[in-house]
Amino acid sequence: MRRAVSGTVIAIVAVVVVVVVAAGAYFALGMGGSTNTSTTTTSTGGGTTTGATPPTGSLNSSIGAFVNAFNNRDVTTIKTYFTSSSQIDWTGASGGLGGTYQGSDGAGIVYGASVGHTSSLSAKASDIKTTSTGPTTSTVTYSLNITGVSNVIGKFNSTVAVSQNWAYQSGSWVIQADNWNYLTFSSNNPSQATVFPQWGLTLNGKPPSLAGEHVVEWNLAPYLAVGVYGVIVVLGLAIVWVRIRGQKR
Repeated sequence: MRRAVSGTVIAIVAVVVVVVVAAGAYFALGMGGSTNTSTTTTSTGGGTTTGATPPTGSLNSSIGAFVNAFNNRDVTTIKTYFTSSSQIDWTGASGGLGGTYQGSDGAGIVYGASVGHTSSLSAKASDIKTTSTGPTTSTVTYSLNITGVSNVIGKFNSTVAVSQNWAYQSGSWVIQADNWNYLTFSSNNPSQATVFPQWGLTLNGKPPSLAGEHVVEWNLAPYLAVGVYGVIVVLGLAIVWVRIRGQKR
């Protein structure tokens, strides 16, 4: 009898492990997660050459190309300016996007969330200052004024103080540290200016504005969570039952 009970407990544990692993794999694949690599992709606007010495004017060209990529909502190109060791910090009135992000995938998350629901965007950089900190490194600061229209929060306007550490690696300029301090942020619907605007829309009785690749996750997540917690509860009850049976014997 004891062997049968032990077998039941083992089977339940196995089910829990399978459910948790499957859930993790599902969300990792469903949200388009990709693995970090140490390879630096050459920037499209970085004055690309081979060698260790950056060409004259190449940093200014890369800065302009980076801002242009943001202006064009081109997250794929933005990610090429970051490596797996890059760190991104967004602070201030960032509309719910404040936090620290790591690597090119982190850049894809924060920049993608920033422009993902915009139907138009205009970003203008001013007061650009470049300070050399070494033969292949520089600190760049500038002010960025961003205006646009989002299908979630309507018209918005923000001012950002940007500070970046750039490094010349493998023939192109990349960003090692990317600090955005949102000095101002205003929109038509400020209560919905959040990393997860779907929650704000749902609470207000409106249908969530979802990107196509996230529809399944949004609808399935509550049921998946109930299933995982249900299995955990069943496992706990099974363990208690086994202990009670053991005490009676």
